[in-house]
Amino acid sequence: MSAFFNSSEKVSNRIMMVHFNGNPATTIIIAYAPTEDKSDIEKDTFYNDLQQCTLDVPPHNVLILAGDLNARIGTDSHTINPRTIGKYTYHQLTDDNGNRLINYCENCNMRSTQTRFPHPKSRSWTWLHPNGKSKAQIDHILINGKWLNSIRNVRAYNTVELNSDHRIVSAKLSISLRAPKQNKNKRIKFDWNKLKANSVLQAQFNIEVQNRYEILQNINTDHDIQTKYDNFITSIQDTTVKLIGKTTRKKRKNWASTTTIDLLEKRNSAKSKFKQQPSRENKQHWHILNKQLDESYNNDKINFLEDKLEQLKQAMV
Repeated sequence: MSAFFNSSEKVSNRIMMVHFNGNPATTIIIAYAPTEDKSDIEKDTFYNDLQQCTLDVPPHNVLILAGDLNARIGTDSHTINPRTIGKYTYHQLTDDNGNRLINYCENCNMRSTQTRFPHPKSRSWTWLHPNGKSKAQIDHILINGKWLNSIRNVRAYNTVELNSDHRIVSAKLSISLRAPKQNKNKRIKFDWNKLKANSVLQAQFNIEVQNRYEILQNINTDHDIQTKYDNFITSIQDTTVKLIGKTTRKKRKNWASTTTIDLLEKRNSAKSKFKQQPSRENKQHWHILNKQLDESYNNDKINFLEDKLEQLKQAMV
């Protein structure tokens, strides 16, 4: 990794960022969150700093947040936020720090990785209480939603002695990059229907081909069969480009109704408002519009398919 190291920066006494070059570039945020018993002011300050530095990272980067976040995430959070939290949680109930972490994930498009993989409890807990009995999962590894499917496995290990009450948490990441596809079919498609339907254009086309062919024959003194054939093909191609032109793609009709498009704009506005002003009311309004948008999309799709089916029936008559 040292060969790809770009820079590091201290965001606060609790947050540090490290940037690595590559395609895509990678940013790792290391954080130590306030414990559950700390004041709301200290917690708010930490998450404000964390959210700000997260949003400053380019969206295409692989963004990983790792550290002791002192947050317990429970099954109840998966029920409310299934996109953010997987179903394999260690705890049953989410504490205050856990709720703050989930709100941060929602605002910054971050996803929990440990809750995506089914592991026994022995591979899930990350911290042992000083009493030697109570265990908790308070150390977390998060990744931005764009690269969530690149995570292959996450688990805790106790085979490495750290002389600490925390255990090592390891994530396996595999990123597949696709090269841009090259268009191998470079053949130009011309609008030959234009020539078929216009007798005047047909005559003009014949004259143009003949004139161009004679010019090429005069230029090329070698009159063997191959040269004549090449001149003929060139004459047709140049004339076609000049008189007929390429075929134009017909723009597909947008099957989404104006009602759906309006709902989409309202949903996007509600989402932006929630990100700028996180609150339960704004989040609820965003989710209601999101549900209405899904229903409207489904109705438009059904209407579109029924219309296509009717067109096919009429074509068969």
